[in-house]
Amino acid sequence: MDATDRRDRAGGEAVDWFARLQAGDMERAEREQFVEWLRESHVHVAEMLRVVQIHGALERFQRWVDISTGPKTDADNVVQLPSAQDAHLTERPPPGHPRRMGAGPRIFAVAATVLLIVASIVVLPLIRGQVIETDRGERREVVLADGSLLLPIFGGVAYTRTFAAMVAVEHALGLPPNAVRRLAALTVAITEDARRVSARLRLSNAETKALDSMGHRWWRLASKDEARARQLLYRLGEDPYRDRLMLAWARAGGIDNGAARWHDLATLPQRWSAPKFPLRAADFISRGIAEGPALGHVLTLAEDAWLAAGFPLEASALAAIADQTAARFTRDHRL
Repeated sequence: MDATDRRDRAGGEAVDWFARLQAGDMERAEREQFVEWLRESHVHVAEMLRVVQIHGALERFQRWVDISTGPKTDADNVVQLPSAQDAHLTERPPPGHPRRMGAGPRIFAVAATVLLIVASIVVLPLIRGQVIETDRGERREVVLADGSLLLPIFGGVAYTRTFAAMVAVEHALGLPPNAVRRLAALTVAITEDARRVSARLRLSNAETKALDSMGHRWWRLASKDEARARQLLYRLGEDPYRDRLMLAWARAGGIDNGAARWHDLATLPQRWSAPKFPLRAADFISRGIAEGPALGHVLTLAEDAWLAAGFPLEASALAAIADQTAARFTRDHRL
């Protein structure tokens, strides 16, 4: 069975599940089967989203009265809607414009939101009040308030307040919804969470790396000033820096808690570009450091000193850093 066949089959199953959910008479065993079906594949989540979107679009359609039911020609029964081709052309970015994220990440951009909705309607009546042991050994009584209703899906606590705060942070910064960022807000508090969620949702290596980066010591950003934030921006790069900063902001106790400071740190990449480390191996070979592992270690020490000094580019400052680093390494290693 190829990918198209699998998607077609998942689409039919999604329609069937949606009809049964709408009927409202599902037994406990059927609800358990539905949860397991969602967890089997991101394709199942995607097709369920598509069915829900189509249903919502039909409910919102306002021109049913324009469709004639009398004995007229077939043309009279046609209501003009944008074609799929037109929609595709409309969404295509102009030449040179950054391409939108692929289908896989877009699925997870909305999957977290829909899972919250689906779980609140379907899963909550099934598991409310139960004591569930998670993959991390946590024992939790399932309630809606702390996101525990999503334990069977993510295998850990879901942070619904952080998720809502992340949405608000994106709006505050004028950024579009981001798949991995919202998933991290919902599920990741430490890097171990990222690995667990990645395994359960079968994320790509790139998505797993992004989740792991956001979960890595995000709490340290609460005490960083702009000088130290510049060092982190230099180390991580623009996108990973912004994502981790936004997660820290979302977990800071509310979007309005220190909003001006968080906004300044989040927009740092727009105001400052990290320079390249200007010192090279030749600068230390000329100071008596031999080629090999020792030279790489000296370059690392010099780079740390350069960051701590505030990224100076003046020749005198760079020469001082090179001299001090080489002398320190020679003294410590008795070269």
